[in-house]
Amino acid sequence: MDALGNVLLFAALSALLLAVSEAGSGGLSSPVVLTGAAVFVVLLPLIVPAARRSSNPVLDLRLFANRLLTYANLASFCNALARSALILVVALYFQAARGLDVFEAGVSVLPVPVGIGLASPITGLLGRWVSPYVLSIGGATLSAAGLGTLMFTTDPGTPYWVTAIGLFVTGCGSGTFLTGNTTQVMRALPSDSLGVINGFRVMIMNVGIVISVGLSLSVLTSSVGPGLRTQVYAGTLSDLSPIAVGQLMNGFQHTYAFLFAVALAGAALAALARPQRAVARRDSTSR
Repeated sequence: MDALGNVLLFAALSALLLAVSEAGSGGLSSPVVLTGAAVFVVLLPLIVPAARRSSNPVLDLRLFANRLLTYANLASFCNALARSALILVVALYFQAARGLDVFEAGVSVLPVPVGIGLASPITGLLGRWVSPYVLSIGGATLSAAGLGTLMFTTDPGTPYWVTAIGLFVTGCGSGTFLTGNTTQVMRALPSDSLGVINGFRVMIMNVGIVISVGLSLSVLTSSVGPGLRTQVYAGTLSDLSPIAVGQLMNGFQHTYAFLFAVALAGAALAALARPQRAVARRDSTSR
């Protein structure tokens, strides 16, 4: 067991998550943010020599020599980062822009889980005829399209059905990507590595999920004052002045743009996760 590697990885990720979570409320110059970022930067390089010295490292660096595995996991991280905070951000948007209470705002974001729930089994059926590589790219691109729709329709006067379509498309894209990405990774590995890689893949996704919330709230509140920032973190945005709503709409647009950019990066990384056999076949054909 790689005890040292586990401790270093846990400490580094904890410091990063603390810095990201505190950045929104305390600002980038906060001592907590600076200390957390510094600890992460110092500890991260130490994980490499610890992994090389261990017979069973927490991160087997040899696995990153596999191009498909590296890009597929990075794409999974981007998808989790773009997807996970969306429900929270949109729920806050409905409270601020439309004056909905917490329950109504929660119901309004249901198109996302509905899209994920519908797309996953359908993608499983499509997998009989379509390669998981294509499904991964298609799902990531669909997620980016949904987030792009939200980014361009942030105005409080936007009809709900337009926002609902963006949410549903994003959910469908995430469900499609998750099914294709998981299948692609599992098929590409030898059976004796499935447990290790699956654990690493889940860890990467969970890190993306946690960081997503902290980063999104930091972007959302970066242009507002301390009072309004406190209301955002408390989730009490149903009764805001028109001026406060206007300030927050800029924050929501910036947040959607950030999530959209991350989703696009995920689609590009999914495209780079080309199966090795396909690459070899292409090379032999070109000769």
